[in-house]
Amino acid sequence: MTSDPLTDLTKQQWEREQALRQLAVDEGRLKLEQHRLRLDNRWFVRMFPVLVPAAVSLAGVLITVAQYHSANLATASADSARLDASRRAAIEADRTWRLEILKFVAANFTRITSSDPVERNAMRGTMVAALPDSLALIVFSQLERAAPPAARNTWASARDSTLNTLIARCPPEGDAPSGEVKALNRLKNRVERPGPRDFDSLVTLQAMLAPTADDSRRFSDSRAAELTGYVYRVIPGGRETANCRAIDPALRDTHIELLATPSDTEAIRRVIVEVTPRERMAKSEVGLDWSTTALQSNLVGKWARIRGWLMFDAEHRAQAENTNLGGNRNWRATAWEIHPIISVEVLKKPPR
Repeated sequence: MTSDPLTDLTKQQWEREQALRQLAVDEGRLKLEQHRLRLDNRWFVRMFPVLVPAAVSLAGVLITVAQYHSANLATASADSARLDASRRAAIEADRTWRLEILKFVAANFTRITSSDPVERNAMRGTMVAALPDSLALIVFSQLERAAPPAARNTWASARDSTLNTLIARCPPEGDAPSGEVKALNRLKNRVERPGPRDFDSLVTLQAMLAPTADDSRRFSDSRAAELTGYVYRVIPGGRETANCRAIDPALRDTHIELLATPSDTEAIRRVIVEVTPRERMAKSEVGLDWSTTALQSNLVGKWARIRGWLMFDAEHRAQAENTNLGGNRNWRATAWEIHPIISVEVLKKPPR
């Protein structure tokens, strides 16, 4: 005669075992869901060049859209023990958006790249109305690169218009939580032009590099400066409150690292100067390309003269040699920057 399990175990023990079994089942389902997401992404990568006409590759749409939504996708692996309904919905929405973009571009590619501006503008209007602005920026940027020359202006204009909308949506103080950081962000996002009397002639690259007892008080963030240095590196800035934690590089700062000499490359001997999205857009309106990619191509390995507003970035005080002497995580000489940059001049030869 089969015994009742409750005769061998207490009711409490049996219920606990049942709960553990259910937990194991739930975790198994979660792993299967994550595996399905990875397969979906692989399928997306594999099918993209098939769906888009072979003459023009729009594979960059996939890559940048994936970057745009990485925060949503990362939650599935970073918090695998607790994937709640809202996160699951975000992942499903992300997958839907990407697939719909592919289908739309594939179905309308001839009209999107048409030589008829009326037809292109009709497609532009449809996409502007349908796509979220941040996603539209990515798609329009890729279409500008992929479209034939006759169609590029339409998508470049759409990109710039969307970029202006997104920049305007982020206020000068960004989305900083505290008053102190809000004030700092307003300095970073200045659009006023310094006049001749605003420039402090005592501020040079060598003066910034020199050690001091109190670096934060050495200069004034109400003054501007001109620095001449060797451009070691140009990279996209991180996700910062000054730019409302934007993901797209076009909505983030560009960091330019200056050296006193080409051989003096140690991280704690570098001075950081920065281009802001607002200044990048202002330059675009007068025909200058200040994208991070263009600045990398034009500046790295050259001597340059940089002009703009001075700013002490207190958020990096603990990573600067002049305010955190000998710190093992220091990656810059000083927290003083030119931020924002208002002009860049490439020099034909090193300064004397």
